[in-house]
Amino acid sequence: MGLAVVTGRNLCSQKKHVLGKLRILHIQRMAAVSGSEKYIKDLAEAQKQDGSDVAVVIVCDQQNFSKLEAFAKEIKAKGIEVFVFYSKKWFSYSIIRSLSQLCRQWKPDLLHTHLLHADVYAAVIKSFFIRSLKIVSTKHGFQETWLEQYGFAVNSKLKKMPFYWLSRLAERKIDQSFTISHAMAAFYYDSKITRQRIPVIHHGLRQEAIPEEAVLATPSSPLRIVSVGRLTRYKGFRYLLDAMAVLKEKQPAVVLEIAGNGPQREELESYCKKLGLTDNVRFLGFQPQPQKLLEKAALVVIPSTVEPFGLVFIEAMAYGKPIVAFDVPAGNEIVKDGETGFLIEPFNTSMMADRLEKILFDPVLANSLGKQGRLTLLQRFKFERVHKNVNDLYTGVLKNLKRPQ
Repeated sequence: MGLAVVTGRNLCSQKKHVLGKLRILHIQRMAAVSGSEKYIKDLAEAQKQDGSDVAVVIVCDQQNFSKLEAFAKEIKAKGIEVFVFYSKKWFSYSIIRSLSQLCRQWKPDLLHTHLLHADVYAAVIKSFFIRSLKIVSTKHGFQETWLEQYGFAVNSKLKKMPFYWLSRLAERKIDQSFTISHAMAAFYYDSKITRQRIPVIHHGLRQEAIPEEAVLATPSSPLRIVSVGRLTRYKGFRYLLDAMAVLKEKQPAVVLEIAGNGPQREELESYCKKLGLTDNVRFLGFQPQPQKLLEKAALVVIPSTVEPFGLVFIEAMAYGKPIVAFDVPAGNEIVKDGETGFLIEPFNTSMMADRLEKILFDPVLANSLGKQGRLTLLQRFKFERVHKNVNDLYTGVLKNLKRPQ
C-alpha cells in the first residue's frame, strides 16, 4: 500500500465508530527517527493488535521526509493509517486547518500528542475548532538547548523562553499528560508547566525486541566498548573520550565504537585525534541496527549528562551488557549502581576509566552485572507494561477522571 499523504483537500474517508473499539490518532512533528518515533510505532502497533482503529500523523518539512519514509511505510504495513502533512514552518494556519479537518472526518476518541509542537496543534484545535476533543500527551523531553545548559534545573531564565510559555499554555487544554521518567515529572511540576505531578510510565521494549537467551551466549569481544547516541553536547561523548585517554594508558588495546551522528561529530573526531585515540575510537555514524553492536560489546557506556529516559539503557540490558553511566537523571532511575552496572560521579572521567577497566578485566563481575540488568529489564521495562498503563490513562480520560497520583 502506498503512503497516504494528506493535505487539506485529500482527507481520509469518514469511518463509523465500532462499539468497544477506540479510535486513536497519534501526532508528532518529526525530523528523523529517534526514541519518541519508536515509541509511537510500538504503541500504535500494540493498540492495533488490541482491535482499536489507530492512525499516525506526521508533520514534517518535506526535505526531511526522506529520513522518515521507511518509518512511515513500516507503520503502514502493520495496517495503521499514516497521514503526512508537509510544513516548512512548525506552525501555520494551514497546518491547523488541515489537522482540524482530519480530526473532524476521522473522529478520534483520543488525540495522543507527542512533544510540544503536537501539544500546541491539539490545544489550538480544541480551543477554536473542536471543543470536545480529548487529548492525551506524552512528555518525551524538553527543549534540547535547555537540557544542554541546565539539565532539569528550574531557574529564572526558564521564564524567558517562548518554549516554556507555549508548554504552559498548551498544557491547559490537555486532558491528561504523562511522562517517561520521574526526573521529567518533577521538572514539569517544579517549573509550573503542569499543575500537579503527572504520572510516570517508563519506556519499555516489546517482546520481539528482546533477544533469546541463545543470543546472549554469543561471545563478546573482550576489550570492545560500545556507546550509542546522538553526537550532541548533553550526550557527554567528550567526557567519554577523556576517560578513554586514561584507560588507554593502562590498556592500549581497548577499543570504543560510537554509533550515532550529530552536530558534534567533527568536533569530537578532532578531539579524538588530539588525545591520540584514532586507533582506539571508531565513529560509525548512524546505525540502523545498533543491536548488532550491543550483541558483541563487552560493556555499554552511556556518558550523558542528562537524559529524559534513554532507550539505549534498556537495549543494553536486553543483551545482558553491564552499563557504565554518570549518576544523573534519568539514567539513575534505570541503572542500579553495583547491581546492573556502575553509576559515576558526574564528569569524573578518571572514575569512569577505572570502572570501565574493572568490568573489562573481571568477567565474573561483568557477567553478574549483565544478568541482573536483563532480569531488571524483564521485571520493569517490558512494553506490555507501558501499553497497559497507557490504556489505564485512556480509560480515565474517557470517563473524565484523572488518575490518582
